[in-house]
Amino acid sequence: MALQRFWNNIQVPILSKNLIEQRIISSSLNDEVVQDALDTFDAYSKLHNDTNGSASTRSSATQELQSTSQRIRGRTKQSNSAYTYVKSRGPGLTVNDYFFEHQRVSGYTKGTPILSQSAGIQRLSDSLMTEVETYLQLLGGRASSLSPLIQNGIISLDLWAAIQKGQGAYHKDHVHEGVILSGVYYAKTPTGCAPLVLHKPILHPDGSFGYTRRENLESNTRKLQSSESDDVIIMNPKEGQVIIFPPWLLHGVPNVETDSDESNFQEPRVSFAFNLSGAYAGGDPWNFTQESIIYFEDD
Repeated sequence: MALQRFWNNIQVPILSKNLIEQRIISSSLNDEVVQDALDTFDAYSKLHNDTNGSASTRSSATQELQSTSQRIRGRTKQSNSAYTYVKSRGPGLTVNDYFFEHQRVSGYTKGTPILSQSAGIQRLSDSLMTEVETYLQLLGGRASSLSPLIQNGIISLDLWAAIQKGQGAYHKDHVHEGVILSGVYYAKTPTGCAPLVLHKPILHPDGSFGYTRRENLESNTRKLQSSESDDVIIMNPKEGQVIIFPPWLLHGVPNVETDSDESNFQEPRVSFAFNLSGAYAGGDPWNFTQESIIYFEDD
């Protein structure tokens, strides 16, 4: 197995593999984790949208949502967050953004009872960890030496569910700071659902990263697909596909636009995002994947 390396003058290591097609995950297990994710999302949505509650309950929920919104927006400038949004001109926060924040502050799966008690989620997490170790071995160098830390539980996988449905169900461009690597497993991908968009990085003289991301293309699938630029890579995932990539790679889920009233457009897109993270004396976690980048001089 080889890593995919996109763009011409910079090669970024990305692992893409279909776990269902390769019989690593069964269709029945995939269906099980999809239902667990939907049940968790429904329970969360009901908690914050119960119109039958008392006035005080509704007021408390409103205050909590406002506080959550401030936390999400505030993370734009925080360098110690494992999940940092990039400022954009796109639409506002989505229900899925709030759902993610709920999972993050609650300890990811630990704070969502349905997911934390799911045997299927645990089996999925175990399979994803195996793919993470494969990715680290393929990177080589210091990255391949992390396996003992994984096996001893010093660094581990943080996993959370993401549910997007219908028009406007996009996800802002962001990076995952303070972690070693990031990835996403696609459990349900109805026809016409949004892709994963990866933005080409640029290395600045001081060693920091910038991006060729263009504001007018963000959160708009049609504009992205019609662009002739190689600034972005559009990945249309299939059910069972896992994609693992460096945490500093800017990525997002653009808004889907359609002219049709196809019923499958209202089907939810269900994925499980994850980070490999943990406190250890290993320096900057981003270095493990930065060391594997290959640069070429422009022609």
